[in-house]
Order: sequence, then structure tokens, then C-alpha cells
Amino acid sequence: MKRKIKPAILPFFLHLVAASFLASVIVVLFSQWWLFDLFTHFRIQYVLFGFLLLPVVLWLKKYVVASIVATAVLFHSVAVWPYLQSNQAIAGDVAAPHLTIMFANIYYRAPDLTKIEAVIDRHNPDTIILAELKKSDFETLQDQVSDSYPVSHFEEGYGAYDLSFFSKTEPTSFQVIQFTEDNPS
Repeated sequence: MKRKIKPAILPFFLHLVAASFLASVIVVLFSQWWLFDLFTHFRIQYVLFGFLLLPVVLWLKKYVVASIVATAVLFHSVAVWPYLQSNQAIAGDVAAPHLTIMFANIYYRAPDLTKIEAVIDRHNPDTIILAELKKSDFETLQDQVSDSYPVSHFEEGYGAYDLSFFSKTEPTSFQVIQFTEDNPS
């Protein structure tokens, strides 16, 4: 009587199937806790691993295990599908003029504006946004750069967080939303 020899690799694959199924259950049941939420970041890997594992399990004639793997693959494929199909236009397909923006935090107690003026002259950006620039310094800088930057706006901020805006062209719309105690979002 011949004994049927089980492949030595069978227990290994059965453990892999159990681990992938456990990962799927963890994703579904515990996605609200940050540690288990990390498992949701590997859904594409679960799908790929399942597709590689499924033929092996079918070859070993473990149909119950194969159905578990197929269920996990289907579950994660449905979750990943919306991310695989991009509905957004590629930014490079749309022709638009190049825009250079300079942003700097001047700090509220900046001693003088000569270095800032030198950087503006050297780089010649299309738009300049300066944070923590005092109103008096804004007016001084506005006088200095008004020929190159005819559009300017000063927004008083919460505490020392004022914003200054200089532009060569008029924006179609302009809105400043600042974080404050009254507006935390």
C-alpha cells in the first residue's frame, strides 16, 4: 500500500492563507484603531498575494482554503478599485502659464526690508506672500515694489500672523482663511 506524501510546503501555504484572512478580518473589524488601520494600507499587496497564492492552493486541491483566498481577494479588490481608475485630468495635459510664487515668513520683528527687497529683485517672482510682516513694513515695501507688483493686499491676522500679498497680475478671486481660536478649521 502506497502512502500519500503531503508536500512539505503545504503547512506553510496554509499558514499564509490564515494570515491573509486574518489581515482581512482585522481591516474590516478594527479599522478605527490606528494600529489596525495600518493594515488598510496594504490592500493592493493582499490582492497581489492572493492572486499568487490562489493557483498554488488550487493545485494542492484545498478548495475550502481557495474559497477563503478568493473571498479575501474579491473583498480587497472591491475596496481598491476606485483608486485604480483616475477620473482626474492629468495636470500636464492642460496648457497654462508658468507661475512663480515666493513665500517667506518675515518674523514680526524684522529689522529692515533691504534683504527682502534684494531677494525679490533677484528672483522676480510673479506672486509674493509674506507672513508676519507688520502693516508699516507692508506700506514701505508696497512703495518700493509698486511698479513691478501693482496688486497688493494686507490681511491682519490673529496675533502677529499678518499676511501680505503682492502680485504682478490681478487674481480672479482672492480669499484669506486664517486659523484662529474662533475659526480652528
